Amino acid sequence: MEMLQDLETMEVKELGAILVPTGGGGLVAGSALAVEASSSSLLSRTKLYAVEPEGYDDHVTSFRNGARTPLEASPPSLCDALQAAAPGRRSFEINRSRLAGALSVTDEEVRMAMKIAFETLALVLEPSGAVSLAALLSEKRREGKQSVGLFDREGNGESSPVAIIASGGNVTMDKFAAVMGCKQQPS
Repeated sequence: MEMLQDLETMEVKELGAILVPTGGGGLVAGSALAVEASSSSLLSRTKLYAVEPEGYDDHVTSFRNGARTPLEASPPSLCDALQAAAPGRRSFEINRSRLAGALSVTDEEVRMAMKIAFETLALVLEPSGAVSLAALLSEKRREGKQSVGLFDREGNGESSPVAIIASGGNVTMDKFAAVMGCKQQPS
């Protein structure tokens, strides 16, 4: 896992959480299995979270219900690559016992994450690839733990380092400009 190598190079001693963009759940399931198989002490207490766009938060709903739960509506979303109506059968079986939970982010939070990634990191992220950064920046909280930060493992106000998977530059210039609120230049 490349992320693990990078964290060890940066001399991170313990990772609090990994946030993973999630549609059907395959990427987060693979990440969970990789963390589980790792012998690194850095990952010994790491919590994994699925991050989904609001309206396509099928993992949030399924975890709450304790079973795969298909969504009833298909609202518009910037995150077109994460519009799964239900978690995948196999991936949900992997994820239900390995993930700490699932979070959802709004389109506005995704827009802000894309803008920050572009302006401060010189990264062009597609909306679906920006959901983890959006969750981190908006300080999402676990359901039922509103007063304690998501990454405050001990509840004492101290955070642990967090890794995010920010994937995909699969976005056209026109869509990126539209999401950023830029007016298109005449051709």
